Amino acid sequence: MLKWLKYFNIEPKGVREENGIVVFDRIYHASGHISPRGLEDLIDAINPSVIIPVHTESPDWFSSRWKEKVRLDSDIILY
Repeated sequence: MLKWLKYFNIEPKGVREENGIVVFDRIYHASGHISPRGLEDLIDAINPSVIIPVHTESPDWFSSRWKEKVRLDSDIILY
């Protein structure tokens, strides 16, 4: 990861290499989750033409907000 960041001239925050070992600072945290309000704001800002909820326990939450833009499992056919 650090080599990729260096390759793209991205200065990492909260992670560094010391004597060949990757060290993470404890003050930084990423759970991988966003709040419902944050997700709503993000989707509204991006304004996608199609929304496919993935890895969610509440697909109806998406349908209730973005109606016809949302494609659920039953709507998706992969070839």
